[in-house]
Amino acid sequence: MCRASIGAEISYEFDSLVRERDYLLLLNISVKDKSSQIDAECSINVEKGACKGLNWHTNINDDGSSPPTNPQILWLDYNSLNHPLIWRFWREGDKLEPSGMDGTVNVSDLLTQWKVPHISRNKAQILLDGRDKILWVRRW
Repeated sequence: MCRASIGAEISYEFDSLVRERDYLLLLNISVKDKSSQIDAECSINVEKGACKGLNWHTNINDDGSSPPTNPQILWLDYNSLNHPLIWRFWREGDKLEPSGMDGTVNVSDLLTQWKVPHISRNKAQILLDGRDKILWVRRW
């Protein structure tokens, strides 16, 4: 297992051994409840609300003020958005078009660059507009 690639996983019954960058992680695998809403998509079409793992409120501002510097605040041009906005967990193959760059970047590559542990990647979420364009990636 020490020679295995990062993210390699061996599972047996209810346990899983995962190789991370600097350590091995032994996990007890819990069986997912079929009625769980954890994978449910959340449509954002109101000014404030909540869904699993996300609370939001909207401020519409026409005064031309500068974007906030807080990285936990997403600043968007309301009039240029395609509605509804969808909040969901990322999926393999999701791609982001970073502003100021040509081309796309895989969300999986971003998670690797951010050094998000393999076991935590399934918690990363994305915000999509009405045309399925990724606006934001939120890592845990």
